[in-house]
Amino acid sequence: MRAPRSLVTLVALLSIAALSPGCSRKAAPMATATVTKGPLVAEQSFHGELSPKKSVVIPVPKVPRVDIMTVKTVLPDGSPVKAGDVIATLDISDVQENLRTTMSDLAVAEADRVKIEQGLLTERISLELEQKRRQMAVEEAKLRLVEGVNLISELDRKKAEVQKASAELELKLATGALDAFAKKRKTMLEVADIKIKTASDIVSENKTALDRMAIKAPADGVVYRPYVLLNYVRAKAEPGRVCRAGDKLLELPDLSAFEAVLWVRPRDAARIQIGDVARVYVVSIADKVIPAKVARKDSFATTRNERYGTKTPEGNLKEISVTLDLAEQPDGLRPGGTVRAEIDSVLKQDAVLLPLWALSDEHDGKGFVTLASGERRAVEIGLGSATHGEVLKGLVGGELLQVGP
Repeated sequence: MRAPRSLVTLVALLSIAALSPGCSRKAAPMATATVTKGPLVAEQSFHGELSPKKSVVIPVPKVPRVDIMTVKTVLPDGSPVKAGDVIATLDISDVQENLRTTMSDLAVAEADRVKIEQGLLTERISLELEQKRRQMAVEEAKLRLVEGVNLISELDRKKAEVQKASAELELKLATGALDAFAKKRKTMLEVADIKIKTASDIVSENKTALDRMAIKAPADGVVYRPYVLLNYVRAKAEPGRVCRAGDKLLELPDLSAFEAVLWVRPRDAARIQIGDVARVYVVSIADKVIPAKVARKDSFATTRNERYGTKTPEGNLKEISVTLDLAEQPDGLRPGGTVRAEIDSVLKQDAVLLPLWALSDEHDGKGFVTLASGERRAVEIGLGSATHGEVLKGLVGGELLQVGP
């Protein structure tokens, strides 16, 4: 590209002025940089928070016929508790109402069984009387047939035999009806007993649920109220907060071991590999630097709206979770504490490294450098960090470059 005429004129005038005796000055020394060889490392900085490695999660208890509950009391963050201590309570009015209703259902089921049993008793007595009547009719028909065997005509004898057979058939039917009633009675009472047991189980469940409304610590620990989804709203457990059965309410974290969790944009996460070295700065511990390494990286991205249950435009940003394993566990670490992490990601293990401030006229990965000898050379750049680029063509390492006065 040809330089503008005005620029050429200015350079010529400055050269003449420099050669004149009155304007002669000592030439400024040239700054230099060396092209080196080694790993190309990109330092990236992110913000995140501390998370305990182990934690006992305490969910909102599941209660029959109640989906929405209200927090009545809850211990503040940092409260030390022993196993069995009450750490939170939920409003019990809905559970009490359910208990009254289920107890009424149980009483109705028990009364229905008594009614069924009385009805069956009446029906059995009726069937037994009918059977006895049929037995007496058979005996009567047999007696008539025996007494009149020599005194009645052949026609009357046949009539008596028919009456006897009819009476025996009716007795058989009455006996069969009584046997069928026994099966019917057994089935009806079994159904009634099942209804009573079901109603009794529901009463027991509601009594147990009433006890669960006072949430107790399952182990010794310290209370922590994280920001979680409570009834689809990101919030902390507090009096008056509405929640749903199964929502995460509290934690009892292990305060002896923490890790740092970062949320990183996918394009930045692509540079991060398991085992990358990092330095973690905890805001609450001032300038303390904690050595760390990348322990885990999710293989999928999520949005903030998905994680927090929000619906904001900025919440549509996709991020990937990266977890850092801390080499030290200094005093003062707390769940949710804000951290800043610097991660050194190795982009290429063995590369020719060019300081980017020595590169000029760079465009689409191509540019020029000036060697210490004054030679201007074209180079091609590949991967790059904030300070160095990988040289693909033009330099082999060890060259001394001019970077300005």
